[in-house]
Amino acid sequence: MDRPASGVTPPTQTSTDGDVFAVIDQWIRQFELETDSRPCPPTPKAAAPVRPPHPRPDSSADLDNERPRNEPDALPLRSAGLFTSFTDTIGGSVSLARAEGRLQHRGTIAVRGHGQAIEAVCRTAGLPDHVTRAFEFVAAWFGFPYDAVNVRLTAGQVLSWGFWGFTGEDLIRCLDEWKRASRETFDSYLTAYGIGVAGDGRSPRADGDDRPTLVVTSSRRAAQGRDAEWLIASEPSLLAVLARAGRDPAAQKAQIETALARSVNPLMFRPWSREQGELTLDVLTSAQAVAGLLYIARRHGPRTASRLVRVVTERRGHQSPADDWLEGLVRSLRHLNRESEAAEVLRIASSPELTVA
Repeated sequence: MDRPASGVTPPTQTSTDGDVFAVIDQWIRQFELETDSRPCPPTPKAAAPVRPPHPRPDSSADLDNERPRNEPDALPLRSAGLFTSFTDTIGGSVSLARAEGRLQHRGTIAVRGHGQAIEAVCRTAGLPDHVTRAFEFVAAWFGFPYDAVNVRLTAGQVLSWGFWGFTGEDLIRCLDEWKRASRETFDSYLTAYGIGVAGDGRSPRADGDDRPTLVVTSSRRAAQGRDAEWLIASEPSLLAVLARAGRDPAAQKAQIETALARSVNPLMFRPWSREQGELTLDVLTSAQAVAGLLYIARRHGPRTASRLVRVVTERRGHQSPADDWLEGLVRSLRHLNRESEAAEVLRIASSPELTVA
């Protein structure tokens, strides 16, 4: 103790234990005096709470109890905690859960039980049978139910919906596609509850931005874009509305078409090589190979899957059979330290479901 702390003057002799304890006791007393002498700040007047511009659901406490109970609920639904029952002509109920600080609905309408919808859409799109079976397999095993919301949310995304886990722009375009195809059901399931899509995704606006925008009008406030996604993700009744919307057949058809347009077709109709005019669906003629590729697209997006196609074909050769290419995909994943994905691709390749037409 060569130099005392600032503002504290120890005794001149500190050679004995008693003097050392005296110094410590003096420090403690002075600390307590300084603490006690601090003026207490005046108690602020109660003010209305101000919600941040992007309220995260995990930082909001009991959002389902925020609406005043003395105000009549104009919407045809009743919410009790995380359970919502609908009193409109459609009816039904949705039971939410909390997982990792977020509200979610795991879903109740499985893809496998409604496989004919996928077959019909793929047939209309002109996809061959082995691609259709691979798509249905990946959707059933690695996707979610049609009415799932916020299940295994992607990092950085706010809201997810549907069997393919649509987020961000894909989510908005999927809802916009449903609105165009069946305006009546879209209005009954969503518009009546304050959820909609603004803008024309096919006719550019005057400012040149042709992207549709998610809009929400609730008893709390009005929001659009990413702020609207946060509002739905944090409001149990709104999240229940979006979950129930996935049970409509027109909404399910829009989900399938969006998944094909945004994930499947960009891979299947991609030129396999520049030298030849073959497409990916012409070279990968087995359902197992296509399912392995679509699995990567489902997990990491079509861009990552396209890069893997290029890497594997450069190593294995453009003329490699589908089974050889699938083996090359496994080796490339292991080279990238993606052992879990490699194991899943091997599991896909061994599934008897893909060998039966």
